Amino acid sequence: MISFQKYTDEEYTEEIKVESVLKLSLTGSVLATAQKLQKKISDPDSVLLSGKDLHITLASGPWWKKEKNRIQLPIPEPDFRIDFEDSIQKITQGKSTSWYVRIKQQKEIKQYVKDILGNVPNPKRVYHVSLANRTGKKGDSVAIVEEERDYKDEYKKFQSSKKMKKYRAELNRYNREKGTYGNRDGKDASHKDGKIVGMVDQSINRGRAEKSRLKGSTRTVYEVLKKVDGKWALVSKKDGKPLRYYDGKGKPPDEWVAKQEREIQFFKRG
Repeated sequence: MISFQKYTDEEYTEEIKVESVLKLSLTGSVLATAQKLQKKISDPDSVLLSGKDLHITLASGPWWKKEKNRIQLPIPEPDFRIDFEDSIQKITQGKSTSWYVRIKQQKEIKQYVKDILGNVPNPKRVYHVSLANRTGKKGDSVAIVEEERDYKDEYKKFQSSKKMKKYRAELNRYNREKGTYGNRDGKDASHKDGKIVGMVDQSINRGRAEKSRLKGSTRTVYEVLKKVDGKWALVSKKDGKPLRYYDGKGKPPDEWVAKQEREIQFFKRG
């Protein structure tokens, strides 16, 4: 059943400022399947949500709040079945933690949302059902789950772009003119304001990223290094989302942190 669900401030904690959502409520066999999946959650920190709170959020946030009164009622029900993926995921954003399961029909739901709303308010939204959180209260679940960006793949594509090919050709030409191309002298061409200004040691040029993280730096820090679910990760300072996980042992070295930051910032600039 499709339903408009309006949440009042009393039903939400102060940290969550969502006033309304468009949701697809779970009923019948779909609800029964979701409740079976709930029983698979064994984390002692989890508290299961009640059956009446199990749903798929289709639209939420400022756009939906502004546009919801323009939507024609009644809203047609979806003409496709709802299936769940096999694995249960855990996500933490800020003070909220959720255990959720993804919907298999991501493309179908996105098209359905577009058909009834005219566009997709949250194009990166992962349509899912929150099965549990730390309190059992629906307002304490993570508000929105988004697709994790493959920064490594995006960085690879960025490096193969015309812009970066031209950039590397400029570096190679500069090295040839200086007679330093391929001599493995441990030096990099240094840039300032988009122009090559000379040669510096690689350790200095490539170490600028981690030095800029030190206390007293005037550089704006967009990522922080912290543990997430027991693993070291580079986390977005803005929304607390893990951007890169470290697969090695112990705390990541500065070189790893600097490399990840460069890749992330390269993509953002590209």
